[in-house]
Amino acid sequence: MDNIDSICKLIGSTYSQQASNSITSREKLISELLVKRRCPLNGWDEINIDLLIHRLSMMDSNNFLHNCGIGERESRFLSPMVARRHFNMGHGIGRSGDISEIQPKAAGSSLINILANSLVLDILKKNGIPNTKSALIVPLATGMSLTLCLLTFKASRPDAKFVIWPRIDQKSCFKSIITAGFVPLIVENVKKGDSLTTDINEVTRLIEKHGSNSIVAIMSTTSCFAPRIPDDLVALGKIAQSHNIPHVVNNAYGMASTKCMSLIEQASRSGRVDVYIQSTDKNFLVPVGGAIIAGFEPSIINKISSNYPGRGSAVPSLDVLITILNLGLNGYSKYLQDRRVQMDYLVNQLKILASKFGEKVLETQANKISVAMTLDNFVKPDGKETAIGSMLFIRGISGARVISKNCPTKEISGYKFVAWCSHSNDYGHSYLTAAAAIGVTKDDIDVFIKRLQCLLSDLYNKKIEPEKEEHIIIGFHLLKSKLCFCSLFSIWLMTYIQLGITLENPIILYATEAFFLIINNGPFHETVNSQDKFEFIPSIEGFPDLPVWMYYRFPADSKYAYLYGTPPSAGNFSVEVIAINKRTYDTYRDSFKLQVLQRENLAQYELQFKLTNLNVENMFNSQRLADLISIYRDTLWKESKDIYFSKIVSPRDLGDRLPANPKEKEGVIIRIGSTNNFSRDLFDLEREVEPIKNRDPCPSRYKFTRFEHYFRSKQFFCDWCSFKMIKEPIVYQIVDNENNNTEQMETLSVIMPIWPANFTSIPIAVINYNYRNYHDDILYCIYIPIGICFIVTLLLLPMLFTKDITTPDTLTEPELTKYRSLERATSQLRELSHNPTKSPLNHTKISPQPSILTIENKPEVTKESHSYSTLPRAEHRKQSVVSER
Repeated sequence: MDNIDSICKLIGSTYSQQASNSITSREKLISELLVKRRCPLNGWDEINIDLLIHRLSMMDSNNFLHNCGIGERESRFLSPMVARRHFNMGHGIGRSGDISEIQPKAAGSSLINILANSLVLDILKKNGIPNTKSALIVPLATGMSLTLCLLTFKASRPDAKFVIWPRIDQKSCFKSIITAGFVPLIVENVKKGDSLTTDINEVTRLIEKHGSNSIVAIMSTTSCFAPRIPDDLVALGKIAQSHNIPHVVNNAYGMASTKCMSLIEQASRSGRVDVYIQSTDKNFLVPVGGAIIAGFEPSIINKISSNYPGRGSAVPSLDVLITILNLGLNGYSKYLQDRRVQMDYLVNQLKILASKFGEKVLETQANKISVAMTLDNFVKPDGKETAIGSMLFIRGISGARVISKNCPTKEISGYKFVAWCSHSNDYGHSYLTAAAAIGVTKDDIDVFIKRLQCLLSDLYNKKIEPEKEEHIIIGFHLLKSKLCFCSLFSIWLMTYIQLGITLENPIILYATEAFFLIINNGPFHETVNSQDKFEFIPSIEGFPDLPVWMYYRFPADSKYAYLYGTPPSAGNFSVEVIAINKRTYDTYRDSFKLQVLQRENLAQYELQFKLTNLNVENMFNSQRLADLISIYRDTLWKESKDIYFSKIVSPRDLGDRLPANPKEKEGVIIRIGSTNNFSRDLFDLEREVEPIKNRDPCPSRYKFTRFEHYFRSKQFFCDWCSFKMIKEPIVYQIVDNENNNTEQMETLSVIMPIWPANFTSIPIAVINYNYRNYHDDILYCIYIPIGICFIVTLLLLPMLFTKDITTPDTLTEPELTKYRSLERATSQLRELSHNPTKSPLNHTKISPQPSILTIENKPEVTKESHSYSTLPRAEHRKQSVVSER
């Protein structure tokens, strides 16, 4: 710093040295930029960018302290706000004959243009086209930049007047040819599957018909709206090289796609590509007004630059320079990576949404930016389904386009296009397109899906109403002993709600596709405490349990319950959910229909593995699923274009045990599949993990494969001992209980990626619940038995009281003797009771107790020697009877 000595005298050497070091570090960044002219790895802060721009601004003549301008263009500003907006730079870039030439009055603006061109070239090289040699930012939008390129090629081909143009239904592309004064040779696209692509044979035929010298250029396209996919640049490049025809590529927003950039690089190596043009606003998120013209021969770019008439605005170059410096190479790469993730998310969300309305997402895998969903169930004879696009715009959704298969013919500059905007005269579908460009976020996609779903639901029910509530409550019956009170209950799912669906509109599933529903106690009736805990009991309606392929899980630490599984075959059924309030024991009930459809294409190759650091409920997260599938699609299984999940289950669901340590996660078993064969990387991975499968226990806490960092970076810990590559389908039997029929069926891993929006809240109509009638039970169990006993008693009582008990008419002699003796004894006893003094016992003398010797010597007294015996009365009476006999 020149003034360091003066500063030291004012604030001291210590503080001045610190300040000097800070300024020097910033000056070093600027010096490195001016010397290397490469994009910095990490972005600059605004202070450093502002320092650079203000220093460059002071290099323009209008900011000289001693300047005195007397010309017609001296960069004067009437508004201070405008001056601040442009950093007091108003001279622009270029001179009258060359847009890239140094302007004497604007050294700073010219330097900004040079730096911006250099940084853009560096990004193009590092973003997929390393063969690029020169790049130029022009203050023109993409369409006018195409016109400038065509006019430049025309100068070297004076007899040429035709431009071969594979049809792309965007006006700016077509009008760039018309504005340049050339005649377009329109090449209709050919349909391959759902995609529209280049008709190479027609291009060759047109060249042979008109001659290569009469053709100014071939104008191809990379970035476009689905269902069109990028042109076959490699084939077109070879044709251009063999016929010596310039090849111009419209790469408007193709920098966002590595596929588009790779096509340009391949075409330049195997054939001919003269220039490719991309927009600054679409690729660097700056205001509209600039384009980047890049090529593989600096001489061609110089010709285009010198063909630009007059000076140009420096605003596009300044905006791009500031943006690149602020992001850095890492920051820009992160935006590109995020866009790829959001593109996958958009496609999967649209697939889920399409299945709910009987639509489908068009298979255009080669188009990595745009996606299309059919609207065949919303087709109107007059093509009025295009109003869906207007309705979305009114609801705050911009960028989505609705194309009708019945759209009218459009005339542009005297040329008629049948079914304009569909890239084809007869595509066969009405559809909606959406794009995941740079800068799109997951929140943007979620809002788009929610509002589109709401709109389509309204149209599906044949009415257009104002925006409805975001959530829908399901009616349940509150079960009580005597009265039935209707209360409120809801099944909430991970994303937004499909409105207007009744019981007749089931949830669409696909055979061999994994799915999951989330059950939660949402808002209740005002009499129900929203903090109450609930227990859920799901089952197939009319049966006591769920099918074997459907699982239920209600984690103790979660307020959500999960229904998940993979239906093995097509069919229709209803699921009943009983909810029990654990505080009041009130019970709620509802049911919803599921319709399982058969998929067309089934996978032939599957991978199965286990994640040890997650439970199955942790996998029901859209971002986590996207991260896992991207590891295989982008790294391990690149050849697979239709990779998907086919199973997400808990080890406990398959009969495994819980881990011994309660703090450990249970784990989750995942299976993914594809129709493409296994990649070389997967075979290498299988060989790496084979030696560890015999270890006990299996190592799971350290890195042992060269692919491990892909999983660890996304917080996935794999149990490689469970890694399997399955090449053959599993055959099992399905038994029809009604007809006792058994048929063979192949179970294959066919499922699109599972996303939370696969299911929405299910507005089911209220169903009356039949109560048990206890009056009949009481009647049958109590009243009827009592009545029977009463009747039997009444029948027995007359018999009991009317029975006559009499003695027999004749008796035998022994019986008479016995009877007389009893009568005699009775009369004697009666007499004694009246006159006890006559008893013989009163005349018997009671003597003292004799001794033993006396008793022994006393002679025995017989019974006959006494009138009255001392024997008991009964024995005496018996002897009397014998004597009488």
